[in-house]
Amino acid sequence: MWYMLVDQSVDIRHLVLSIWKGKSPLSENSNLFSLVLVRWDKYQHWSPWNTILLTRDEAEAHDKLEDVWQVHKFKKKTNFKTIAVLWS
Repeated sequence: MWYMLVDQSVDIRHLVLSIWKGKSPLSENSNLFSLVLVRWDKYQHWSPWNTILLTRDEAEAHDKLEDVWQVHKFKKKTNFKTIAVLWS
């Protein structure tokens, strides 16, 4: 599993609460105890703009995908370039 581990709690809090609004974009689950930050593209290095907040079950399914861009339909709803700008 490609869970992300970083010791910068302020940055993580910003990612979870400000960028992802404290919920999974797939299920809209907002139970923070069931959510994890994972790499959007597991073949790329971790970065804030390559991170997505998912439930554990969603994260496991996401990790099995070979090409996330062809599978996830919410990519039209989420502008990852905007996320990159917010972090720069």
